Amino acid sequence: MKSYKGTKINDKVYERVFDCKDRDFFVWHRDKEDRRITVTSEAHGWKFQMDNCLPVDLVLGVVISIPKNTFHRIIAGTGIIKIRLEKEQHENIIFRS
Repeated sequence: MKSYKGTKINDKVYERVFDCKDRDFFVWHRDKEDRRITVTSEAHGWKFQMDNCLPVDLVLGVVISIPKNTFHRIIAGTGIIKIRLEKEQHENIIFRS
């Protein structure tokens, strides 16, 4: 089961809704690409935590960049939180001499 309900806007942009009732599914994980999340709704008590960092509050308008392969998680507050997720895919560049 996914820890969110989501809508795909395009290949790189998604809207996701997390509900505090699903808190058991909010686990430490990492992703294969850089990501940027923006909180798009009022949120109460929700937090974001990256590996080896203290949690930060997720409030309306907060933007967080998450480097690929970095462990992170969401910590549930009350009610729901809505975020906009942007995947930042970088093309592999090969330099030849």
